[in-house]
Amino acid sequence: MAGGIAVSPTLLSNAVQYSRGRKRAVIEGDRMTIDGEAAIYARDNGAGFDAKVCGKVCGKLFYPAASHTAEQFEGTGVGLATVQRMIRKHGGRVSAEAEPDKGATGRRAQPETTGTV
Repeated sequence: MAGGIAVSPTLLSNAVQYSRGRKRAVIEGDRMTIDGEAAIYARDNGAGFDAKVCGKVCGKLFYPAASHTAEQFEGTGVGLATVQRMIRKHGGRVSAEAEPDKGATGRRAQPETTGTV
């Protein structure tokens, strides 16, 4: 998959970043094929975010950095915004699910014909 090398570390590094305040951080990731699409996800038990905020922010910055303060977490969401642009350019999609203080799951998927994950 075009950009796969950059995409996976970005999803995982965000999971690490937003989970580091936990007494016991839990981060998981996996790769699978679903309906002819190569998919990968990273899930954490970190800070999470309000999905309603994501709807307002995800067009420009994929991960809603606006739901956290600069003192809590560094970054602006540009890394995941870049992931989103790369994956969409190759016919894929990026999504996220989260709940405040309960963690988040970031996913990307695209047709397998464009390469490997």
